[in-house]
Amino acid sequence: GLGPRINAVSRIHGDASFCVELLTSRDPERCQALATQTELANARRKALQNDVLQQVNHQLETIDLSTTGIIVLADPQWPNGVLGIVAGQIAQTTGKPTVLLTKDEQTGVARGSARSANQIDLYELVAQQSHLLSSFGGHPFAAGMSLPIENIDLFADAINRQLRQRPLATQGPIIQVDLTVEIKALGRDLFKQLNLLEPCGMGNPAPKLLIKNAWFKDTWHQKIKDPASGRKLQYIKASFMLHDDSSGEGFPGVWWGHYKDDLPPGRVDVVVELDFNSFSKKKKPQYGGYEIRLVDLRPAQTSAPIALATPSWLVDQRVSAEANPSDSPLVLADCPTNWTELRPWWAQSVKQQTPLVLAYPPPDALDFIIVWKTLLGLAKYLSRTGQTVPLEQLQTRLQIGGKALGYGLEALSMIGFEVTYSPRGLTLTYPATTASQKTALSNTTGLDGVRNFLKAVREEDFRKQYFYRVPLATAQTVMGQPSTPPFDDRAEHIPAAATDKSAHTR
Repeated sequence: GLGPRINAVSRIHGDASFCVELLTSRDPERCQALATQTELANARRKALQNDVLQQVNHQLETIDLSTTGIIVLADPQWPNGVLGIVAGQIAQTTGKPTVLLTKDEQTGVARGSARSANQIDLYELVAQQSHLLSSFGGHPFAAGMSLPIENIDLFADAINRQLRQRPLATQGPIIQVDLTVEIKALGRDLFKQLNLLEPCGMGNPAPKLLIKNAWFKDTWHQKIKDPASGRKLQYIKASFMLHDDSSGEGFPGVWWGHYKDDLPPGRVDVVVELDFNSFSKKKKPQYGGYEIRLVDLRPAQTSAPIALATPSWLVDQRVSAEANPSDSPLVLADCPTNWTELRPWWAQSVKQQTPLVLAYPPPDALDFIIVWKTLLGLAKYLSRTGQTVPLEQLQTRLQIGGKALGYGLEALSMIGFEVTYSPRGLTLTYPATTASQKTALSNTTGLDGVRNFLKAVREEDFRKQYFYRVPLATAQTVMGQPSTPPFDDRAEHIPAAATDKSAHTR
């Protein structure tokens, strides 16, 4: 409840400094005034968010979504502060990564936010079009960017073409359900059990509950009030009682951003989150303040992709890598940095009908400056001794991948080193004099090369941390796991003669 309100201040005003004061002040009257401003900003954020959502949906009516992999839309009137939230709503609804931009005609620059869907690594897609962008940043699930307005169409075409080259990319919205329940199971006991999984967020989504063959009663909707003026804003929520055959009383719930007419008659399968609302406790004390938040719905007994989690073809031994069973037939011991590195292992696992064991240890925390100094020291040593070193040996010594090393070698060449490649590896020649070295280091281009290397190492480190923690369900979804594996997913139950183990272990 607090997070969205604090976040709304910077979205609406572009400045969250008085939220810092709100959280640190000891003056009750000042806190009350600041809290009121924060609440007002959140109400305005909701109104703006709803306005932009309607405009985006209007633009979507002119697009053929069946041939669009990534949605890219722009408008000069959209406020930048809510684009990330709306992009997330569109991505969840359509199942397609979404990029929303606001165009500044005076500067000729478009800025905006992007949100991913179906576990598509959005950051990787955006980064590969960096030549069209002025700036960008983010992570696999979200990104922010700026680019010249004239590049928007080029960017949209390029990023969609890039996605189409990935046959395993999932199309259409998919909701991963964690548990199937009946209405009678909802309440305090289930909430306490689910609450043990907190905190929930991007890497640990809130548990999704599937309730089958249910129906809505006592539906109504209301507009949210501006806490300062008391007038109603164009942001609504639908409230309802959800019933099924397990309980005659039903259970209260809300559907944010929808009218009561959006709740269909007849039987439905719904995906919800169980939550606690102290205000709901005052209105309906018999339910103890617990309510459900509707995530999505389908007609009952539909074949639409509301999928229960299934047994994984992956075996997770990342935490206890030193305890890997010696008879595991297919073991990945090096932490990947992108899905492309994982897919060949996955294809081999499916082809051999053999589980893939993820057994890479937690990545070491890197000091990026130390990595650069180590590379520079190695370069000086190799130049002084005239030795040739294989690229793989440098990567192992620096604990970085080939892409980051490429940026490092480019940075070395920018500050005066001569890099020569041969079948045996590479040779480095150092500047002849100290003066030439200092000149190279003071060169702006050389400093830019060092910055690019540090950025590449930082990104690679983030990706290693991500892939060390990525849930198995996410990995199997991205790599295209079949719904029912044809074998027991525990490695110790695979016959020892299923494959030649030594040939496939890194």
